[in-house]
Amino acid sequence: MRAARFLQAGLLVSSALAVASPASAQEWVPVGRLELSDGIERGAFGTRTSRVTLRAGIDLAVDERPNEIFGGSLLFEVAPHSAVGLDLRYGRRLGHFVVEGLLVGFVFPETMFGVGAALTYRIPLGSSVSIAVGPEIRTFFLGSDLPTKTPLLQGLLRGGIHVAF
Repeated sequence: MRAARFLQAGLLVSSALAVASPASAQEWVPVGRLELSDGIERGAFGTRTSRVTLRAGIDLAVDERPNEIFGGSLLFEVAPHSAVGLDLRYGRRLGHFVVEGLLVGFVFPETMFGVGAALTYRIPLGSSVSIAVGPEIRTFFLGSDLPTKTPLLQGLLRGGIHVAF
C-alpha cells in the first residue's frame, strides 16, 4: 500500500515536471538614445544660456521589470566650447513618462561633477522607436571648470530619439 502511494506521488511529480515549461533567465533589454539639450544656467556670473550638450547612450531594463531603467551615456558639449563627459542614470517608467536621477561628470578638458533629475515623455513611433522630450535640472558642485568655485545650476530642455534593439 505504501509503495503504491509512493509510486503515485512519483508519477504525479514527474508528469508535472514533464509538462512544465523550461525556465528562462532574465534578459537585459537595451535601448539606445541620442539626445540634444539646451537651456539656461546660473552661477556666480549670473544667468546665461547653458552649454549645448549631445548625449549618446544606452538604457537597460530587465525584461521581467521593464519599469526600472539603468543607463549610461557619453556627453559632448558642443557650444560655446567643447567638453567630454558621462552620466549614469536610474529611471522609473510611469506610462509614457520616465522619471530619472542622474550622476553627471565632465572630464575633459576640465572637470565638473554633479547630480541631476529629469522627466521625459516618450512618444512611441512604433514598437521599437520613440521620440523623447522633457526637462532636466542639473547642479554641479565639484570640479576645475566651475566659475569661482561656486555651484552651477542648469535648467535644460532635452529632446531626442530612443531605439530598442
